[in-house]
Amino acid sequence: SRYVNQHVLWIRSALPLHETRLPSDTEAVAQSNLRLLWTLGANLRQHPAGYGVAVLLLLGLVIWQPWLLRKLRQNQERVSRPYSDNYLLTIQALLITALLALPGPLLLKLLGWHLPLAVEPTDAHLYEYAHALGGGLAAAAQVLLGISFFRNACRPRGLLAGHFTWNPAGLRLTRNNLLWLVWVLVPATIIVATTEHIVDNDWRDSLGRLAFMVALLALTTFVARLLHPTRGALAASLQRNHAGWAWRLRYVWYSLAIAIPLALIAAAWGGYYYTTLQLARRLTQSVWLVLGLLIIHALLLRWLTYTQRRLAIEQARKKRATLLEARAAENEPAGEPPPPIDESRFDIISIGAQTRTLLRSLITLAGLIALWLIWVDLLPALSFMDKVELWPYTVETVAATTAGTEDGGTTQTTRHIEYITLAHVVAATVITIFTIILARNIPGLLEMTIVQKLPMDAGGRFAFTTIARYVIVAVGVIVAFGTIGIGWSKVQWLVAAFSVGLGFGLQEIFANFVSGLMLLFERPIRIGDTVTVGNVDGTVTRIRIRATTITDWDRKELIIPNREFISGSVINWSLSDPLLRLIVPVGVAYGSDTDLVEETLARVAQEEPNVLDDPESRVLFLGFGASSLDFELRVYIPSVDYFLQTKHRLHKAIDREFRKASIEIAFPQQDLHIRSIDGALKLGRLERIPRPPGNRAQPGPGQQ
Repeated sequence: SRYVNQHVLWIRSALPLHETRLPSDTEAVAQSNLRLLWTLGANLRQHPAGYGVAVLLLLGLVIWQPWLLRKLRQNQERVSRPYSDNYLLTIQALLITALLALPGPLLLKLLGWHLPLAVEPTDAHLYEYAHALGGGLAAAAQVLLGISFFRNACRPRGLLAGHFTWNPAGLRLTRNNLLWLVWVLVPATIIVATTEHIVDNDWRDSLGRLAFMVALLALTTFVARLLHPTRGALAASLQRNHAGWAWRLRYVWYSLAIAIPLALIAAAWGGYYYTTLQLARRLTQSVWLVLGLLIIHALLLRWLTYTQRRLAIEQARKKRATLLEARAAENEPAGEPPPPIDESRFDIISIGAQTRTLLRSLITLAGLIALWLIWVDLLPALSFMDKVELWPYTVETVAATTAGTEDGGTTQTTRHIEYITLAHVVAATVITIFTIILARNIPGLLEMTIVQKLPMDAGGRFAFTTIARYVIVAVGVIVAFGTIGIGWSKVQWLVAAFSVGLGFGLQEIFANFVSGLMLLFERPIRIGDTVTVGNVDGTVTRIRIRATTITDWDRKELIIPNREFISGSVINWSLSDPLLRLIVPVGVAYGSDTDLVEETLARVAQEEPNVLDDPESRVLFLGFGASSLDFELRVYIPSVDYFLQTKHRLHKAIDREFRKASIEIAFPQQDLHIRSIDGALKLGRLERIPRPPGNRAQPGPGQQ
């Protein structure tokens, strides 16, 4: 059994197609079809009630379709308005889409189920043919159900466009191509599945194989149209993300998507029909799995969006109700009512990056498990790759010996040659792919599930997940290289030489990498800290291997090498104590009441809500300036985030309170001494004549 499982896929199951002839019993098959139709007619006359129920059920589904379509449009209209939206509408749209796709597949399934029952077992040939045709109709019903479901889901106001907000242009292209594809795949599936159940292999190797190749050719055309990078259904999404790997590798995966079915066609033509059937069946199951996971992912995102939208609406309603209650409590006149709640604000509710990461991680994990279950039966057939030797390598084995020695034993090293096979290369490739997937998803999953429950701040959680990503990548690289025979003993001298090269040629990059590790371990700066590096002030948003990203107050992202934080001077405003002292210098005119100035400044600090009571605010009379009496108001605020806001409000409050108390804020004064002048200078009193407000001159262009 193990030998058969390892070799059955790589043995021809038929002659090449050009050497295959049609069976000679074509007339017998035609007669069987006529006899089967006659038998069905006779069975219909004998059991009219059962057939009547089936016909009524199908007619009911067909007649019900206009109402279902109208209900689908109404659901979409309610979903588009935030106040009438409900997640149950999406579930209802999912059920309606399934009901719209049901009539055709149900008809094929009922026929496939009833055909063997309508034939008496005494007629062995007709009974066998009825079972085979019934199996073909049942298989075609599954294909038709899947295609019909997605075609109805792609309607302009259907599930994908109206509820999941997928690209309407791409959905329209998909729907149009599914229309012609179904007319090819359903008959081809009936022929392929029927010939698979017939005992006579000639029908399977000729007509069944030809129908299978036609179906693959149709799928190739469908994939070429649908996945085209610039004209396909995903073109808009790909072009929006030019920096993503999908756009960069668009010609690679597009060529592979077309080459795989073409390769199966060539293999089927060459006689490996059983092999291509097994591979095509599992590829089809994998595609349906991916589509199903996409629907589940969209349903979960839709639920999260709906939940956040409802919470935002409830908060807006509570805020409006609180404002109305406050007006009623103060006995204010009604005046103008509060502004209505703007529905457009709730049309687009963003899902948090952590939530998306968690969903993506769970969906990816479920997909990998399901793919393993789909392909696990074919893994023994891949053992042939162990025999494809690519290159040799030397393995050293150290063994301990005790014979003939006084000190208790010696060690003996033996060397033998082993070969790296195609299986090792494939395993290393799979390990690399899994490492990339894990490095991208597992840290976010850890942060959402485990790290948030640990006594860590945001910076500590980021450092933990980043180090976890580095560890995953390091382990994956070691395992992948070890799989292809490149162990530490083979590369230690190369690593030493590479390290020397790094020290001289790439010292800046290496220094930034080491500095990045030091930043993660020592944590002099953390995600969310407000720092000053040179003349740059901002918030730390990302810490990467080479550089750290700081977003300044103008929302500009500055990329600063990591070594600047280790070797340079950095001010971290929120490292150990977020409290910050704010100093407001004030100069008042000579002759002002200093006690009144001190009392006014203390009252301003006390009334400001952002100023802390502990540490206590202080007002200091620092000295006698050239034109003013110099005071300082020293207050403490919770963090640097309140700095500009509090400074602005304190300035306004000081100016307002000084005006009320008639305290004059000083301004610079200068005395002019005239040493000499020709002639007498007549001095008189100059009176300023105020200009009427309506005649005030307006500045010309370019004047202020």
